[in-house]
Amino acid sequence: MPLFLIKSLLAVAFILAAVVAFAAMMTLMGRPGQQSDPKKLRAVHKTAGFVYLGLLLVISYICLRYWVMAGDGISIRAALHAVLAWGLLFVFLLKITIVRFFKGFLKIIPTLGLIVLILSLTVAASSAGYYLFRSLCVQVPVAGTETENPASGADIPEGQIETGNIESGKYHFENRCAFCHFADKKENKSGPGLKGLFQLERLPTSGRPVTDENIRTQITSPAGMMPAFTDLTEKDLTDLMAYLKIL
Repeated sequence: MPLFLIKSLLAVAFILAAVVAFAAMMTLMGRPGQQSDPKKLRAVHKTAGFVYLGLLLVISYICLRYWVMAGDGISIRAALHAVLAWGLLFVFLLKITIVRFFKGFLKIIPTLGLIVLILSLTVAASSAGYYLFRSLCVQVPVAGTETENPASGADIPEGQIETGNIESGKYHFENRCAFCHFADKKENKSGPGLKGLFQLERLPTSGRPVTDENIRTQITSPAGMMPAFTDLTEKDLTDLMAYLKIL
């Protein structure tokens, strides 16, 4: 299962935990005298809060690995997602700190809880929501098109490989691509495995024909959730292409 799909499914549980915790808090603090069981509401709120925090930490770890891998190639959307996530973490920790140590400020807890919920929804929408939307909209290759391409078969012309430095290309792959793509198999990692890439007719994500130009475009201006590696030079791209052709 692709890593981004796992992250998106975790985000759904993350939002559900946030909604349950917020609803329990609002019922407990916003409707005095009408709660059927205040102790039960507190237990629900606390349990949902722990689940929320655990999911937040797991998702944050996945995001940090992605950001480290993307480096300067992170998109504007992903950068905004990161800023909102840091803001969410700050407000959530502030809420916990007030509840535990500064009870004189408890009157602002419902407001902070609302801010946490809004930020949670916004953060999830800018990542998981975007991923699921793009997954529905990205062109899917027609069944049976992922076959060997006679124009780009297993025997790559030697001169074509020599246009780039394979060892340099391997270095770039291991530092930029290996986090999401296998080089020695076709199975999905976070993204599709790239073994035999130049033996396909169409690219797995965008559905475009497998050509040097389309692969370069996928690297620098990608379809789907792949980060854009706009900092790679023309030589870097040529070397990377040379390595991809021998997979």
